[in-house]
Amino acid sequence: MDDEVHVHQEPPPVSGGGGNSSTGWIVGLLVLIVVAILVWAVFLRDSAGDSGVPDEVNIEITVPGTGG
Repeated sequence: MDDEVHVHQEPPPVSGGGGNSSTGWIVGLLVLIVVAILVWAVFLRDSAGDSGVPDEVNIEITVPGTGG
């Protein structure tokens, strides 16, 4: 008689929000923070400091009076 061999392999567990998922969120959050800092440094930093452009401009308009 032939011997019967039965091999049972269990499928790998499906991650349902385990360790790898939380690591992905942390990496994504760090990337978002770095991008926000770069955008601020490149585009918004010049307008936040002294750019040499005055905040207010006073304009005085004089209209010659009509002689009457």
